[in-house]
Amino acid sequence: MRKILIIANLRHASPRISETAKYFRCYGWDPTVITPQMSDKQSLAIFSKLNPELSIVETRGYWLKDASNPSRSQSVNKCFNKNPLFRISYKLLRFFYLKIVKNTLWYLDGEQGWTSYALKTAYSLHDAEKFDLILSSSSPVSTHLIANKLKKDLEIPWVADFRDPWTQNHNYSFNNSRKKKEAALEKKTISICDAILTVSEPWKYTIGNYHGKLKSSYFITNGYDAEVFKAINKPENESLIIAYTGQIYPKYQNIRIFLAALEELLSDNAIDKDNICFRYFGESHSHVKQQITSQINEISTIEASLSRNESYRIQKNANVLLLLNWDDPEEKGVVPTKLFEYIGAGNTILATGGSGDDFVSSIIHSTGVGYYCQTVEETKQALIHLYSAFTAGNNVTVERKEIEIEKYSYENLAKDFVDIFDNLVK
Repeated sequence: MRKILIIANLRHASPRISETAKYFRCYGWDPTVITPQMSDKQSLAIFSKLNPELSIVETRGYWLKDASNPSRSQSVNKCFNKNPLFRISYKLLRFFYLKIVKNTLWYLDGEQGWTSYALKTAYSLHDAEKFDLILSSSSPVSTHLIANKLKKDLEIPWVADFRDPWTQNHNYSFNNSRKKKEAALEKKTISICDAILTVSEPWKYTIGNYHGKLKSSYFITNGYDAEVFKAINKPENESLIIAYTGQIYPKYQNIRIFLAALEELLSDNAIDKDNICFRYFGESHSHVKQQITSQINEISTIEASLSRNESYRIQKNANVLLLLNWDDPEEKGVVPTKLFEYIGAGNTILATGGSGDDFVSSIIHSTGVGYYCQTVEETKQALIHLYSAFTAGNNVTVERKEIEIEKYSYENLAKDFVDIFDNLVK
């Protein structure tokens, strides 16, 4: 049995790393994961689904809280909403933090404080285990700095996994001076890795070409855990339930197409409001909440974000799952993890937005898991078809291609990881 050392913050790297790593032993690789210390709740959520033989080592560490999206207490919220002077002061302080502190004092990421602890732990573990390969997964990007140092000292192959690009990230939030400096560090760090991994084909070319390593760059998508959804019983719904779980990024995800289509169908009496329900679970940004309540208030419910396990239950219990594709024609490699959760849930996906030739559309078309709609009219046609099937007592399903779908199970994706490992360790 070969041995792999994984450097990842499981609070962020799950489910991709935690769910694939638990299958590595099936293919001849014994994984050990080094991660910063988590809360009891986080540990339980991740560890409860893992093979007990998987070794996870939590190290000491510290990180700076990202104040770009700060949480506020109820008392602070009250002052924020009612006191204009407090609101102005708060925004100025936040501006100072974002423009100055984050670009200087908070270099790389807010979690690099665990680097020295991770290295000390890794050396100690290697003395006992003699690892054959290192896998680092970002973000945080400090995982790659740790792996770079280990690669030099241990002289074993290193695979750098990018769940998002580093300085090429579409959400990169720092100034140009900071980006130039960090880009130089990125290239120097990744220059000695043996293979690059990422989550979509477009990003394989983006990252691989950027580092001059296209020939040793691969993509393995995120996936779903089939066992999780098998354990959830699906009820018989009295009305057609359309659900959305998770966050909406207002700059890049647009719910207006879906809302406009459904509003028009309700207004034209093409759909009976008593036979349909839209359930939104996520952060209730004021403008998103306003859009939903102003257009389809009678048939909608808005609820708080859920734990991952609770999201799985909602996804399995719905009839249709709404997916908001990334609206950026220059960035076709963004694939929400939600897409694969939806695939695992087994219900029809209704995707709106996007460029039409992005990676999300190719996955939906190749698996046959749902509808991909770019316009209001296309969305209306899909909704009519789904509603008609439901009211006729038929299953609200499409012609799923199960062989293609199974490729995205974490068990099968783990084999894809291992194929890369085996090629590097002859």
